Amino acid sequence: MFADLSLIGLLGLATIVTAAILILNALRNLFLHPLSKFPGPKPWAASRVPYIVSLLKGNLVVDHAAIHQEYGPVVRVGPNELSFTTVKAWEDIYVHRTGHVDPTKDPVWYKAPEDMPQNIVTALDSKTHSRMRKALAPSFTEGALRDQAPTIDRYASLLISRLRDTVHSSLGSKAAIIDAVDWMSFFTVDIIGDLALGESFGCLENAELHPWVKTLNNFLRGMIYAATARWYPLFETILMKMLPERVMEMQRQHTQFANEKINKRLGLDSQRKDFVTPFLEEKADMSLKEIQSNFAILIVAGADTTATALSGTLLYLVKNTSKLEKLEQEIRSKFTSAEEITVASTANLPYLGAVIDEGLRLSNPVPGGLPRVVPKGGDHYGGQFVPEGVSISVRPYAMARSEENFKDAASFIPERWLERENGPYSGDKLAASQPFGIGHSNCLGRKLAWAEMRVVIARMMFEFDIEECAPEQDWIKLKTFMITDKGRIEIRLKLRDVPAA
Repeated sequence: MFADLSLIGLLGLATIVTAAILILNALRNLFLHPLSKFPGPKPWAASRVPYIVSLLKGNLVVDHAAIHQEYGPVVRVGPNELSFTTVKAWEDIYVHRTGHVDPTKDPVWYKAPEDMPQNIVTALDSKTHSRMRKALAPSFTEGALRDQAPTIDRYASLLISRLRDTVHSSLGSKAAIIDAVDWMSFFTVDIIGDLALGESFGCLENAELHPWVKTLNNFLRGMIYAATARWYPLFETILMKMLPERVMEMQRQHTQFANEKINKRLGLDSQRKDFVTPFLEEKADMSLKEIQSNFAILIVAGADTTATALSGTLLYLVKNTSKLEKLEQEIRSKFTSAEEITVASTANLPYLGAVIDEGLRLSNPVPGGLPRVVPKGGDHYGGQFVPEGVSISVRPYAMARSEENFKDAASFIPERWLERENGPYSGDKLAASQPFGIGHSNCLGRKLAWAEMRVVIARMMFEFDIEECAPEQDWIKLKTFMITDKGRIEIRLKLRDVPAA
């Protein structure tokens, strides 16, 4: 039948057939799909294309927040995906409920590349995840943190010393403009290097990120491309082959470097007060490749997430001078010398804690959420019945900026975490903000992150007067590619006349 058709005619026919299939599929998604009753923008419901375009542009978390603002707390953001901004959804999706089957990780986002071993993040099987979490947990207990605290304090002192040097070298001035993102990253990367690998990356000493750390963005962007391809399985192989070779090479370098460093640490003194010591003492049930993969992901998670939260909190502080002054007053009235400011001594400072809570709410290190898949038979989430196979998640960025959850949701107001009775923000749903997740997949390193944030912010408030120097900087303008693409956040430091550590 097709023997007499020209190549152009065949291509034209194929184009028509493909277009017809796409149109029919879009109509099915809009009118016949089990999620048709849920509100949301029609183009996003009809096709994955708007979602993918938004994702690749780095706008997904902002676009999801706008969709929630227009359509409500439970919205359809893809042909087979729902997003929630209700507090109840946190518990329903991420915490085990008696009598219910837990939703599983969405393989679109979590599936490890074929040539890489699983880790606590990519493990889709609940038994594998539990085994790995049990093996890693001893490294993040309260006792482990007490052992690790001197290391955190030491790097906090080094950070402040290097910042003082920077100010002193600023043409004899008592002030200097710094990039908070760089310096917070130097601090968190050096700590995680010491605790996970047995040696610092030397970022604070050299005032420069180690080359390996610079591969991180390319590594994570590769994961985004992989997720995008998985929505179209027939084309996944072709799309993955189209990835820039530079991105793939960066991913290989990232993995190789981490493996070499981890192997070296495993051969060091087992009594070091770091992540590896309790891990080895417990004789963790993991293969060498699994250990390498898990510690590599700990480095990524432990460095960038805390640097994000610190940078965001400092930016909000310099933009809200009354809050900054209140925090300075608490710190400077509590301590008389820099040496007094430690992980332990900053544990019970109410306003500092509120500042960190508010900073984490507005600059959540994982703003896009953790997608899960509804188990067989469907279940109720956030008060709604959701059919099996649907991808569901809470969106932290959108949750934090919902007026349903927080009064003056876009404003930086630490007092909302303190004035709980009869205050103007007593109606806030504080449980809506879960920056470290909730349930059996919550962040193991949350106590470590809090310790780092407390001591660094307190030391900076004590040693310097900090000021805004770039009013155009705004956290909500930043792009997100799995992690927040922070760029530069400039603040001005002025030396105070206080004893140096």
